[in-house]
Formats: sequence, C-alpha cells, structure tokens
Amino acid sequence: AYSATAMTTIRSAKMTAMDENSGRSLGMHSALTDATGTRGQQIIGEAAADTKDNLVIVRGMSGDAMVTNGQLGGTSGWTSGMADNAVSDFEGHKRTRKTEEIVVYTNIDAAKHKAFLTQYPDTVTTIAGATVSISSGVVSISDGTAMATLGNAGLLDPTKFPQPKGEGKGDNTYTYDDGEGAGKKSSSFTGTFHGAPGTYDCAAGDCVVQVSDQSTSRAPAYNGTATTGSWTFTPDVDNNPQIILQDADHMHFGWWVKTPTAAAAEGQYLYDAEVFYGGSAMFPVANINALEGDADYSGPAAGLFAVTGDDAAHGEFTATATLMAKFGGATAAGMVNGKIVGFVRDDGVANDWSLTLAPTAIDSTTGGATAAAAGTTNSRVTGGTNDNIGAWEFQMYGSGMNNADPTGIAGSFRAAINKNTAVAGAFATSP
Repeated sequence: AYSATAMTTIRSAKMTAMDENSGRSLGMHSALTDATGTRGQQIIGEAAADTKDNLVIVRGMSGDAMVTNGQLGGTSGWTSGMADNAVSDFEGHKRTRKTEEIVVYTNIDAAKHKAFLTQYPDTVTTIAGATVSISSGVVSISDGTAMATLGNAGLLDPTKFPQPKGEGKGDNTYTYDDGEGAGKKSSSFTGTFHGAPGTYDCAAGDCVVQVSDQSTSRAPAYNGTATTGSWTFTPDVDNNPQIILQDADHMHFGWWVKTPTAAAAEGQYLYDAEVFYGGSAMFPVANINALEGDADYSGPAAGLFAVTGDDAAHGEFTATATLMAKFGGATAAGMVNGKIVGFVRDDGVANDWSLTLAPTAIDSTTGGATAAAAGTTNSRVTGGTNDNIGAWEFQMYGSGMNNADPTGIAGSFRAAINKNTAVAGAFATSP
C-alpha cells in the first residue's frame, strides 16, 4: 500500500501530466487551425534555401528508398528511420533533428539501368538543367556553373569530386591540375557520370570544384561561383555503359512538426506544423483539356490531429482518400471532388471522422488547384475565427504519354472536424 504522502505525490504527478497533455493538445490545435500560415514555417520546397531544403527521394536497384533534406545530405544533424505508422502501398520514412520531425510516404519504384547512349544522344543539350553538348557520347560541360548544377543533381562521381566536410568544417575544394601540382588532383581520371563508367578530363589548365559548408540551417551544395573550368566526360562505350535511372513517375506526401520542449512564458505550447505533397512528373498542362470522362482515384492519407477539452489528445493519423475526377474535354478542364475517411489515430482511439472534399475546378494552366482556398470541406466549423478552416488542394501527376489520364492525384487538406477537433494531412491517390 502507498502512504498518504506517496498517494499525494502520485496524484500531483498525474494532474501535472494531464495539464501538460491538455496544454500541448491546445497548442497543436492552434497550429493546425492556423489557416493563414503565420505560425507554421513554410518548408519542403516552399522556403528560401538557407532556411529549409527540398526533399530528395531516391531508390537504388534494390532495398528501401532514401529520403534526405538535400541532394548532398541536407542540413546537418538529421537522422533517418522508418515512419511509426504504415500506410498501404507507400514506404514511410522519418527524419528527425532535436525537436523537429519530418514524415514522408513515397511510392518510388526501384531504379533501373538504361544505356548511356540511349539516355544521352547527341541531340541532348541540357542535363538536369545544366547546359551541355554531346558528340558521339562525349559530354562537354562548358563552365563551372554547369558542373555545379550537375553535382547538385547527384550526377557526379562522389568518390572523385568533393563531398561536404560536415557542420562548421568549412568548404571542401578540389583543384584538378594537368601538371598535378602539390596538393592538386590529376586533371584526367576514371569515374562515373550518372552511374555510368568513363573518363573525366579537365579541358585546359586548372579546374576547381567546391562544395559549400553546411550547418543546421543551410544544406551543402556545389558552389557555381567557386567551381571553375570546363570538363568532358567520355563514357566507356566498349562496355555498353549504363546509367542508373530513377523512377520518373512517383508521388510522395507527409507532414512536418516542430515540438516545443516546454511551455512559453505565457503558458502556451507553441507548435509549428505543415503538411506537403509532391511527385516526380507533374501532368503536362497541354494534355489537360484533352481529357474526357470520369476517373476514380484512391490511396492513403496521413497527418496530424488535435483534440481539446475533456478528451484532450494529439498525435498522428492515417486515413484513406477517395477522389472523383470529372474531365471536361475541350470545353472545360473539369473538376475533382472526394472524401477522406477511415481515420485511425496513433493512440488507438476509434473514431468516425470523415471529410468531404468540395468539388474544385482543375486549373488548366497548372493541372491542379493549389491556392489556399481551393476547396472547402463540408464538415468545417463556421462559428468562429479560429475554427473557420476547411480547405484542400491537389495536383495531377503523370507523363500524359499516349493521351493517358493522370497516373495520380496528390494533395493536402486542413479541417475542423468539430469545435474541439482539428486535422491537417496529405494524400496520394491512383486510379
């Protein structure tokens, strides 16, 4: 049996924990109902490069996908793992750094081999946004800016070109000299380009390649100003060189949250939270008005929730998104509507939440509806400023080759289920 003093201590600890849970749930609710975005930081492809960095999702020819905050590893201090909650047909990945957490779901397929000369014929003039010229397979890279662009796209051999040193350790600069001066590297050497073997040559004199310093707020990147000189890459054509080609038609979605370690001076728990989505191939705008008929799409959704009041709770959820696209043909781009159902909270509590995604016109110039007020959920609460939220947006993805319909529609949503409950999430759907 516990003594009276011990019982008092236990009750006090329980009350403190309940108060903190209530305060944190209220803080998360406030972040999720911040429709204007003034509280949440804009992240994942929406902010300046020196604050947050685009997600990079790649996959080898076997094994799981790899998610980083930048092509060269992203800002420092992040660790990677698998998401705590699974969804159907998508891999879940988690990135954490101190109080920040990013959860990403992706359906990227394994990479495949493709013949170098098929991928890069003589007609190619740009690779990953870098200006090049190609003759009989030999790739000529005219200046440091183009070389840096290729490096930032992950196409240069990581064993032959500089990689980030680490936070606070400064820039990493290699100088390639045709005379192999002291501390310099040879200007002609074997290596890979986009995974294909061959030979690099610094065209004349010294060539310099630099990767900038990294920190917790700035991702490392090849420096186009400090990178100088011109290069050629000659593939080993005698051995049928193969590049490693990433899946060109995949989607991703997820959420990001920054959790306060303690209450602010005024007692509030100030959370930041954002949801996001994306894909490797936005549906061609030129194809949109050629689409006709109806198409159904379905897929997983995931995000964050908060409940205030007597049943205070906050955490993650998974759900199912179902959409119907009505394509208008030449007369109109059409519209999309749908539902989010089957919500499952990570604390195991069953609920009957559901959201109706109001019919929203397809923008014939973008292939989506990306304005903050693109469409509202019918279940939104309209009785107060803080609860008056309920918006969703989407984007169509796919190559559109052979007049095919979009291969996927991804998007995000925010909604007040009722006056005490708020959710924010994202989804990716397929036919």
